[in-house]
Amino acid sequence: MNALLRPLRILLFTLVILLTLPATLLYFIGYMLTIILVNRRQGISGTTYEPFSGRLLMHDLGTRDDPAAARLARALPATAPWLWPLISVPIRLAAGISGYTPAVMTFPVQRPPSLSALMTLRTDFFDTALQEALERVEQVVVLGAGWDTRLYGLPAGTNQRFFEVDAPATSRAKHAAVVKAGLDASQVRYVAADFNRQSWLDALCEHGFDPGRPTFVLWEGVCMYLEEQAVAATLRSVESMAEGSAIAFDYLAAELVRGEKPFRVLGPYMTKGISWTYGEHVVFGLPMVGDDRALLADYLGEHGLELVRFEKVGTKRSSFYGFAVARNKQGASSPMCSMSEGHVDHD
Repeated sequence: MNALLRPLRILLFTLVILLTLPATLLYFIGYMLTIILVNRRQGISGTTYEPFSGRLLMHDLGTRDDPAAARLARALPATAPWLWPLISVPIRLAAGISGYTPAVMTFPVQRPPSLSALMTLRTDFFDTALQEALERVEQVVVLGAGWDTRLYGLPAGTNQRFFEVDAPATSRAKHAAVVKAGLDASQVRYVAADFNRQSWLDALCEHGFDPGRPTFVLWEGVCMYLEEQAVAATLRSVESMAEGSAIAFDYLAAELVRGEKPFRVLGPYMTKGISWTYGEHVVFGLPMVGDDRALLADYLGEHGLELVRFEKVGTKRSSFYGFAVARNKQGASSPMCSMSEGHVDHD
């Protein structure tokens, strides 16, 4: 019966969305104006809204609880109370009437994931990586934090040191929004790093970070906007930390970034769309045509890390998006802040 009802539910969901299309169009107009007039003018990351909006919709639909995101959204211009309901209400209405929730908003993700569930997989992957890391590390760094809210509302008794690192403009905007939203940020240290002038690791050390303690680095939606040497420097920084330190990150296929076969159409469309919308440029990827897991493991091994978890999303022909958790093999005998010379950007 459920199999028979599913197409009807999808049809009903689609009809409600079509009927509420004017509100959705108004939202996207307001969203784009905010990105152009606020974020891009002030040098604040715009791409960070994409994963944040996905998590916010999951919260609104009740599939993934994130009260911190709901509160923070009210203090951010592109998800402000006068704008966000224009897209959230139609989707909630459609889901409520039809009894259908699209895969992009269904949490946790069902594996193997469909292409439409990419953002859900991304959220699930990093949620799980962080939860597992909290059992064994003493410090957590969200590198290129953007509007990430995972460090807010952690279970009682969580006693690690927590750091959020981002470019100065984005870090200031995040801190101001957190204060405005009334979120408890007492356990989070905000680190603004001018990535063109100093290493993010040295900036962390100036705020009480100790590279001699096991550390987990959450690096979501970042490396695709960096040059290869900056990605390599970040991995080497994790390799230089205390034994047991690890990093979780996502990356695009190099073939997609370069617009090569089999992504000759999708690649340029994606990279140009992001550049036009946010003014941020996709420049880095890792090979995924062939044995993508082995290719990634080899690349990490060259930088002193071992692959401990890997997932991917793609088409029947090839994968285009990868997720990884990597751990340093041994750790430096005397970890030092000055060993990192890389820089990062944000979501």
